[in-house]
Amino acid sequence: MNRLTTGLIISVIWLALLFSQSFTLLWLVFTAIGGLALHEYFSMCLSKDEARIKPIAIIIGLIPFIAALGMRPDLVFAGFFISIFASALLLFTQYARLDNGFILLTKLCCGLTLISLGASHLSLLVALPHGVAWLVILTIITIASDTGAYYAGSNFGKTKLCPAISPAKTVEGLIGGMIASLVLVMIAKIFLLPHISSITMFFATIMITLIGVGGDLTESIIKRSCRVKDSGTILPGHGGILDRIDSLLTAAPTMYYLIHFNLI
Repeated sequence: MNRLTTGLIISVIWLALLFSQSFTLLWLVFTAIGGLALHEYFSMCLSKDEARIKPIAIIIGLIPFIAALGMRPDLVFAGFFISIFASALLLFTQYARLDNGFILLTKLCCGLTLISLGASHLSLLVALPHGVAWLVILTIITIASDTGAYYAGSNFGKTKLCPAISPAKTVEGLIGGMIASLVLVMIAKIFLLPHISSITMFFATIMITLIGVGGDLTESIIKRSCRVKDSGTILPGHGGILDRIDSLLTAAPTMYYLIHFNLI
């Protein structure tokens, strides 16, 4: 199965789930995706001596997802802080067997912040008024940005964006991804969110796209530090779950709080 076929299957399943408009079903899917992403993350970054704590670390990482059932950001953050506290307790029980407890704590906190806190905002987003429409817009932004950046970078890319982190990314690719996102979002807005100002959506799309790229680069840093090319192999031609949702992990909270604070 090649990259294109996998991408089409993922897109069809994803859109079918979104238009089911079932919060419970979507929450279950987001939680499952979060659990798989945590599994990939800890498989990448935990050493052989630390690997024994992976099942417990994944369970701890699911706490913010469970809190998202309450559909409130304060509950998600409460779940996040509980997971940080639980990670500290886990570290206390394992400290005598570790070469460097601080490094393990950093790994745990990084995973909880990026994956657990970030991905749990997908459920919060669905719970908003017009939540499914917003999630469709978010999906368009991330896919268009990624696809536009790939083709623009392949054909016009000359200026490296962050060569030490991701040598393939270029400024021209970033601009191409931005243009693709803006064009498709402005078209989709007409049908999905006609009450939202075009100017507001324009600037929100730029912000969400840029912060999504930040999530992509963050995962690239993690993979380079762990000396792996992909986070996993579950998606033929695409790598792992974490490789596919890296930009969503930062883009979803950004979109949620823009809406939550009436900035969009």
